[in-house]
Amino acid sequence: MKSLSIIFFLLPFLASSQLTIDQPLMDYMVLQRGHAIRLSGKAIPKTRVQIRFGENEQYEVTVGSDATWKCRVPSHNSNPIPFSLQIEMAGQRITFKDIVFGDVWLCAGQSNMEFPFRNESHFKEQFPIKPNPLIRVYSPTFVGKQVAGKKFSDSMMSRLNTKDFFKGNWQVLDNATAPDFSAIGFYFSDIVQQKTGIPVGMINIAIGGSPIEAWMSSSSFLNHPSFSAKADSNWLSNNALPVWVRQRARENIDDQSPSLSHAFKPSFIYETGVEPLMQLPISGILWYQGESNAQEMERVEEYAELQKMMLDEYRLGWKLPNLPFYFVQLSSIDSTSYKSQYWPLFRSKQLDAYTQGHHMGIVASMDKGAINDVHPRDKLTIATRLANWALHDVCGFKGQPTVTVPHKAKYHKKQVIISFSNNLNSSDADLIKGFSLDGKTEISAKAQKNRIIIHAPEKPKKIIYGFSPYTTANLMDSNKIPVPGFMIHVK
Repeated sequence: MKSLSIIFFLLPFLASSQLTIDQPLMDYMVLQRGHAIRLSGKAIPKTRVQIRFGENEQYEVTVGSDATWKCRVPSHNSNPIPFSLQIEMAGQRITFKDIVFGDVWLCAGQSNMEFPFRNESHFKEQFPIKPNPLIRVYSPTFVGKQVAGKKFSDSMMSRLNTKDFFKGNWQVLDNATAPDFSAIGFYFSDIVQQKTGIPVGMINIAIGGSPIEAWMSSSSFLNHPSFSAKADSNWLSNNALPVWVRQRARENIDDQSPSLSHAFKPSFIYETGVEPLMQLPISGILWYQGESNAQEMERVEEYAELQKMMLDEYRLGWKLPNLPFYFVQLSSIDSTSYKSQYWPLFRSKQLDAYTQGHHMGIVASMDKGAINDVHPRDKLTIATRLANWALHDVCGFKGQPTVTVPHKAKYHKKQVIISFSNNLNSSDADLIKGFSLDGKTEISAKAQKNRIIIHAPEKPKKIIYGFSPYTTANLMDSNKIPVPGFMIHVK
């Protein structure tokens, strides 16, 4: 009994004697330039932990009595020369190799962000690519990837927890890794890296079908009077969540337990994928999501507020109050083959979210939609539009991307006059498409400088641009950038 007692007495000490690190560090990763790196972990109390960046940079800290250690590493400029990061304590060493400093971007959302490069419309002319060691990607697999309409296996069910849900490693972008990586992430990183020469790291944790609720913490719902119901543990029967999402989740996990985890469960992606990443700084977020929240009017009406809450939470979690956030407005698809009846209104809610925010960018994609496919294949154009925001805001390039939005709509002498924030492209003034007074019938419109003029015998209540789920709307500003879909009330 005495020896057994000694073993139990030593167990806490043995656990605390192991050198650990809290941050999700890996070989081949990119660390964010321009921001201090805060490292922490556990080790033997009162010992010294040494942190080495490459050959010439070293830090040393003392482990606290609670067996924790912390080290703040000052910010670094971008550096394409790989180095090793070593953390040592009393004969123990953790080493991460081939790391560079550059810009790290998070790709988040659902299937149009997840959509792989191999299925993109320009893939055949782009592939094989020239391997670029200055672009590194982290695209972990997850439980349920490409498994729809059937029950998860027992091994998959066992991984529905915060520790085991995502599995993957950082890799250099090459002909082996590129085809299955996010097409938007691939093109974005290639454009930005080629333009700047700065190493780029892309983290892709997008999950097809995931609702915005899965990307937000439970506390964000509980602390909001209008959304507390979304945190109810019986989420598979929770009418405050998208119907389609709950139906698809039941196909995978049945109704065995109302609290069983799934990628679509509120807060699950936040807890498993987003929150761990907050321990290291990033450059910004690319967001392409909304299809799963656009199928019921209640979900459409609340979306702009939810996106604002999510972004506020991310900026607080990363301790970056001006963290850039660039997102894609929903594209086009016909409602005969997809439940897209509310997409015009949803697009206007997305534009509201942009106009009410800061350090944000929105890109229109209505002009690249597919009439019978919720996954338009031209991701190069969308990625280019996103990259233009990053090149200007983060990398300091001139020529800020323009977002032309309506300021006001007035009725005067049987005409509706809509004024915009920028001049419009009026070269095809008689061919402008996409405007409607009633949301059903298209009406002709003309552009004059920064105004659209629409003939209307009677004063309408509102004007909708991009009024149909699948739209041929073609209004552009003077820089040939598409105007996002919107709805505006007439005064």
